[in-house]
Formats: sequence, C-alpha cells, structure tokens
Amino acid sequence: MSKYTKPIFTILCLFLVSQAPYASSQALPEIQLSCNPSSIPIDVHPGATGTGMTFCTLTNNSVHMLEVDILVNSGTLIYTAPGSVTVSGGSSVDFEVMLKAEIGQLEGQHMVKIQAVVSTVNGIASPTEEKSEMSVLAVIRQFSRLEIKADQPLLDIDSGETKELTYAVTNTGNARDRIKFEVPWYTRDILEEIGFVIVIDTFAQELVPGDPEIFVVSITAPYKGDTVADGLVWEQNKDDLYDLIVQLEVIATSEYSIRTEGIPNSVSAITVMTVTDPTTESLFESNSTLIYIGGGSISVILLVILALVMIKRKSPNNTPKPRATLAKQSISNNIVDEDLESSIAEPEDEFDFL
Repeated sequence: MSKYTKPIFTILCLFLVSQAPYASSQALPEIQLSCNPSSIPIDVHPGATGTGMTFCTLTNNSVHMLEVDILVNSGTLIYTAPGSVTVSGGSSVDFEVMLKAEIGQLEGQHMVKIQAVVSTVNGIASPTEEKSEMSVLAVIRQFSRLEIKADQPLLDIDSGETKELTYAVTNTGNARDRIKFEVPWYTRDILEEIGFVIVIDTFAQELVPGDPEIFVVSITAPYKGDTVADGLVWEQNKDDLYDLIVQLEVIATSEYSIRTEGIPNSVSAITVMTVTDPTTESLFESNSTLIYIGGGSISVILLVILALVMIKRKSPNNTPKPRATLAKQSISNNIVDEDLESSIAEPEDEFDFL
C-alpha cells in the first residue's frame, strides 16, 4: 500500500497547484465600466434644458456581491449620478449620468471622467482598490442671438444734407459669429425712389460674444422739388418750410443661423427721419394756382375776340341804301360817277376796334 501512496500524493499536489490561479481569480473583485454615447451634446440657448445624458453599464466579472461607488469629475458642469450601485456576481447594472450647463454658456468641450470603485466585497471592505473608469466629452453647442440699438432713433435732417446714422449690434450668442448688416430691399427701394442716397460703410463683421460693434449708414436727404414718388406729403411747418417724415429700417442677421440653424436669426432697428427743405418757394411756385387761373381767363378772352372777328367778317358791312330819285335827269355822267364812287365805302380794318 505504501508503494502507491507516494505517487498518489504527488498527483494530488500537482492538481491542487494547477487550480490555485483559478481560485485566486474568482476570489478577487473585478469590474468593467462602459458608457454610451461618449460625446454628449448640450443645448444652452434660451428655452433649452441645458442638459445632456450618457448611459453607463457596470459589469461584475467576479462571483462576489460588490458594492461599487460612482464618482464623476465634470469640471464646471453640474452632474447627476447614483452615489453607489450594488452588483451581484456575474451580472451587470445600468445607470445614467446627466450633465447640466448654464443657459447661455459659451460654446466649448468639457472632458468628464466617470469612475466605478469597489467599496465592499460580500459586505466586507474590499481588500483591493479595484476600479474602472470611462471618459466622455460634453459638447456645449453654439447658438445665435443678436441685439441691435439705433443710436439716433429720431433724426432731423435738411434737404441736401448728409448725416451718419450709427447702430450698435451685439452678439448675445455663445460663440463668435459673422453678422450681416443691411437696409432691407423694400425700405431701400422706397427711399431711393423718393430721392434719398444711402451708403453703408460695412456690410458684415465678425463679432465675439458680448462686445457691441458699430455699423454706420450715411444718408443724404432730397429736396421737395426733386421728389417724384406718389403718395408723399410735404407738410408746411410753423416756419413756412416743408417737412417730410419717413422711416429708415436696418437689419442685422447671423450668418451662423443661416448656415447651421436653418432659420435666419435677424433683428431690426428703425430711425424716424424728419426732412426739412430749407429753400423757400418762388413767386411762381407760391402763386401757381393764380397764374393758371389768369392764363385760362386770357385764353377765353382771346377766343371770344377771335370769334367776334370771324362773325364780323362774314356779315355784310355796308348794305346799299335805296337812292332818292334824282329830280334832274340832266346830271352829267361825271357827277353820277362821283356819287357812285363815294357810295362805295372803304373796308374797315378788321382789328381797328382793338
């Protein structure tokens, strides 16, 4: 019997030694953490929630019941996550990590580190510092927003005078944006038809958030006599000059909104302009109605005179009168001839009565 004891003991020892690593691996806690999505978009425009979320899975690869602490390092962002989770041996647990940014926060990217650290194994403090971590990227998305202010909402300008109007445009979005500045076509067409000359010094500028930039519009006012557009009313003021009141509208538009957001984000400002024509009316302009009436009267008189002349020319001026019977038939032919000649009246000049 002793002859077989030694070989059997040796085989048993070799078996136990071969199984030692497997038993050791099952005795130690082992976890694995994964999160999706790894890039978290967060909208911070006015009206947005300012939040983003990632979904994480924690897997326990050991046979033990594990208590795992969840730690999040999110920098300036606020996070919401479970403080700890319990994971049975060989199973998984899902949890969420929500990130929150301030509304209006500047565009940018923030690295967020999520850690799972084993605190207890089967209710006993973990003999090791077993942990697993995952890094995700929080992306603060850009949004467009603008403000505009007319430095001269009311403007007095004389005809022929050129003045500059300034408008302060502020990028109140959360990232650098290129701003287009213009007078809308419907306003420009009307004013230019009236006779205004409009010049914009800069049509677009790139603005950083928060800092206002100045856009300048140069405008030259027309004279009353040069305006030909329909529906204009020049009203006479207390100084016997004439005023015209019109509106100038300008628009600022975010190019980012056109390119990315799909809807143009625009703001507008209006300047009310009072144009005064300093020139006084001439005698002809001020008495034009009387001149028209007088001219018409003279024309009527001339027509009447012409009609009378025509009538007089058509009617006989000297109807021959019956001559008395001569008492004496012995009048010489010479006398008769003289009477006949004298009886023929010379024609009067048609215009002598004038």
